[in-house]
Amino acid sequence: MDTPASPSVPIVMLEDVHLDFRTNNIAMPTYSVTKKNPEGMFSPKLERNNGYRDLAHLIRACAITGSRETSFWSCKLLTQIMTRERVHEALSKECPGIEEGMIGTYLEKIVPDDYDKSEESGNSRGYLKIFAILLLQDLGSRIGSFIRHGVCDEDLPLVKCHETDQTDPQLARRGNAGEKLACFVEGRWKPYELDYFYETQWRINVPFLCLDNHGTPQHYDLPDKAILPYRKTSENEVDLNNLGGGGYGTVKRVQIDPGSHGFHGLLENASLTACHTSGHYLQCR
Repeated sequence: MDTPASPSVPIVMLEDVHLDFRTNNIAMPTYSVTKKNPEGMFSPKLERNNGYRDLAHLIRACAITGSRETSFWSCKLLTQIMTRERVHEALSKECPGIEEGMIGTYLEKIVPDDYDKSEESGNSRGYLKIFAILLLQDLGSRIGSFIRHGVCDEDLPLVKCHETDQTDPQLARRGNAGEKLACFVEGRWKPYELDYFYETQWRINVPFLCLDNHGTPQHYDLPDKAILPYRKTSENEVDLNNLGGGGYGTVKRVQIDPGSHGFHGLLENASLTACHTSGHYLQCR
């Protein structure tokens, strides 16, 4: 007979596997991506002759399709795509206006030589996500302004500045929404460029779901515009009775992107299933 779980530990089933939060042996498996399957983890063997013109094109091609048809990129996926070699090439060929002598400096800020790809949340003081957003806008050459003013990945998501009117929108750091960021002001960003940056940052800065150092489920306070790392699946709609029902809203079954959670060591199967309803989560036994 199985020993019942302690009353202080929630019982959560993931793909019929009992998730024991008292252990924390987490290891990321290796995934591969191909032109036919760009939603897996990226494979370094994918070369430009496979049909990708440049790094910006490759980033777009590897976007993960979310459960609500909104594409996103996990930090784990970005670090697999944006290698030092590719970032160096992008700075050299895709970013007109960058002085040759500054390429090495920018490269160290974006992908440091000692960068640890095993850290799923990335280097918070780095500029990998910032550079990805700029490349997606074909504005990669503006990375220097962000580096000079210290606007890095840790500052994401940026917020709309309270001190500007609709004819002159600007972005600011969280907690200091009254101060315009100089990297946008000095670059004379157009309103549509600011809007694109603001919207795209949510797709780049998706949360990474994991246990804390004690193996306990973490609580996340997420902004309303945060994009949850749920992958598109043909099994989104599930009978409410099979999930134990729900008092409010529509309950759906979702699959969390494998590069966006740290539960791999606790699962016998590859996919992770959670439930949500109208933005609120249900604990399912």
